[in-house]
Amino acid sequence: MKCGKAAGLALVLGLCLLAGCGRQGPVWQLTVGQDTLLADAGGREIWRGSGQAARNEFGCYLVTEFADGQPVQQLFSRQGELLASSLPGEQLLQLGPDWIARQKMGEYWRLPIDQEEYRFQSFYIQPDGSLLLCGLEGGGSLLLDADGAVAARFEQDVIWPLSEAPGWYETPDGERTALVDSQGQLRYHQVERMVGQGRALLRADEGYQVVELDTGKVLYTGSEAWRLYLDGLQVSMKGSGLRIPTPQGKESASYLDSWAWQGRTAYYLAAADGDSQYVWDAQGGLLFAAEAWDWMEPVEPGLFLQSDGDTIRMLDETGAELWRREGYQSVTFLDGEKTVLCCARGSVDSQEAAVRIQYDLLSLEGELLLEGLDAVYDAAPEGVAVRRGDTVGIADWKGNWKYFWADKDQ
Repeated sequence: MKCGKAAGLALVLGLCLLAGCGRQGPVWQLTVGQDTLLADAGGREIWRGSGQAARNEFGCYLVTEFADGQPVQQLFSRQGELLASSLPGEQLLQLGPDWIARQKMGEYWRLPIDQEEYRFQSFYIQPDGSLLLCGLEGGGSLLLDADGAVAARFEQDVIWPLSEAPGWYETPDGERTALVDSQGQLRYHQVERMVGQGRALLRADEGYQVVELDTGKVLYTGSEAWRLYLDGLQVSMKGSGLRIPTPQGKESASYLDSWAWQGRTAYYLAAADGDSQYVWDAQGGLLFAAEAWDWMEPVEPGLFLQSDGDTIRMLDETGAELWRREGYQSVTFLDGEKTVLCCARGSVDSQEAAVRIQYDLLSLEGELLLEGLDAVYDAAPEGVAVRRGDTVGIADWKGNWKYFWADKDQ
């Protein structure tokens, strides 16, 4: 995630290698002048151009350039090895550590596994590493396990995993959806929505039912169209808002959100009209109610970040404040192998009569790691790819340059 745009400087390569940079390590993504750059841990340029590079969930980089108006892509591993290249007009997609698909307009995806080629129309990567291929040539869908072996076959062409209930799948059912079990059997019709803990809200005669998918047990029958039906957190609509339980009773809420961790729901968050933000655990147990700021978001299990546009603070699972920092207008999580907070602060440049945005990097414990950065590009345990002034490069977590590209006038 870029936390700032690099200025359009006329930079030339002035590679300065410092001690300890020759070891094997990750690929870094930076912006040098008008170019996007991928470099290895020793400062060697793996790829450089005017195209775009994006890191995927497997830590690999997909580079996209254009030739005669047609996109051309290359896929590099986290160690800088070229894994695949596309022909003009094709798109590359990595579906697993060793699974790479190609797509061309009007054709199927093509996925080679063990010398066999599957042709399909859509796919889903599941948290356990398995892969669902839908709309196969000849009909149906196929589930492959993490090793590429066939785990299950389905007769439905259009099917997608049910994230709220592992082992279950959704398929179109008129204006609503139907649910298919892990054996490919169609089990439930007229499904309105999932309502938590493997439970679904179904249309019934002149009303609704809540059922447990695995057991088929009916938990509720009536006219209430539940949005969420947990043991300790049952939420329904009230006018244009939501009704949520609070220590004082039911309150109207402006929103209800959930946060997934490793494919499972970990927390539910809501903002109530009474200027409070509430957090429940996955079973619907109320953890705490906090003063409502601009927003709150879990960083990882047990840590909740709040911001009000001037101050950020971290709360624990009881709502107790662990630390706070003032003077930051916004904060994001920096993508990479090391979780850090990228915090933006503005200052007025008197010469240009403009607001200059700079970035500080904080640990999850609130420790100031690096400050006064003009752009932040990439992070790993070894360091971070940043721009400070007219210098772009890799710095360690003490602020020492490991190697950098400098302006020709420096």
